[in-house]
Amino acid sequence: MMKRTILFQLLIMYAINVNAQSSVRQNIKHVEPLQVDLIQDLNARKGDRQLEIDLDIDLQHRYNAVSIELEYEHTFSQRLGMELAMPLSLYGLKSGYNTAADIPHNRIEGLKLGLQYTFSTIQQIRTTMALALIHESHFHSFTSMKKGSRLMKGYSETAAFVAAKRLGRRIHTMLYTGPEWEIMPGASRKPVLHSDISIHWQVAKRQYVGLEYVYKSGKETVPEIYPQLKMALTRHMDLCLAAAIPAKKTHEGINIQGSLEIKL
Repeated sequence: MMKRTILFQLLIMYAINVNAQSSVRQNIKHVEPLQVDLIQDLNARKGDRQLEIDLDIDLQHRYNAVSIELEYEHTFSQRLGMELAMPLSLYGLKSGYNTAADIPHNRIEGLKLGLQYTFSTIQQIRTTMALALIHESHFHSFTSMKKGSRLMKGYSETAAFVAAKRLGRRIHTMLYTGPEWEIMPGASRKPVLHSDISIHWQVAKRQYVGLEYVYKSGKETVPEIYPQLKMALTRHMDLCLAAAIPAKKTHEGINIQGSLEIKL
C-alpha cells in the first residue's frame, strides 16, 4: 500500500511539473509557519536542500514528553520538492504517577514522505499557491513490539492546498488546509479537515514574529494559537521558537517548540 501511494504521489506531481515547465515565474518571498511546516519553501529552486532539527517539549500534568524530529528537504525540480522525516517521542512520569497506564510508551513515531509543488505565482497580487501530498507510516511503540506487535501500526494520508500572500513590505499571510485520513487495521475513521492560518511581521531580513491558528475538525480537538519567532543565526542557519496556547480552556499542559533550519 505504501509503495502504491508513493508512486501515485510522484506521478501526480510529475504531471503537474511537466505541464508547468514552459512558464517562467518570478519568485515571491513568503514566511513559512512553524507548527504546520511546509515540505519546502514556496519559491524553492532546483537543487535547494535543507536539514531541519525539531524539538518539542510537552509538559503535561501526568508526564513530560520530548519529541525530536529530523527532516530532510530536497527540491529536485523547479518548485517541485520532497521531504523525508522521522520523529522520535520519549516520555517520563512525573512525581506521584507510577503506573504504566499513566504514560504513553517511547516510540519512533514513523516515517513521513511529503511532496509539494508550487503551481501558481501571481505577481500583481503578490500571491503564491501550492499543492502538497503527505504519506506518513505509523509504528508501534518499542514496548508493543517487545510483546509481539509488528513494526507497522497503520498510516495516514494528507492532501493540502497552500496559499500565501504578502501585504506591503513586511506582512506575510498564509492559508494551509486540506483533509487527513488515518488508516488503522480493523478501524475506519472519517477524514478530518486540517486548517492553519498564519500571519507574520518581518522585523528585519530573515527575522520574523507571528501568530499561527491551527484547527482540526472533530469533537475531541481543541484549536490552538502559536505565537512564534524566527531569527537568523548564521548565513545558512535559522532558529525558530513557538509555544502552544489552547483557544479555549483545557486541562492540557505547556507545549514549547524549537527548530534549527540548516541550508545545505
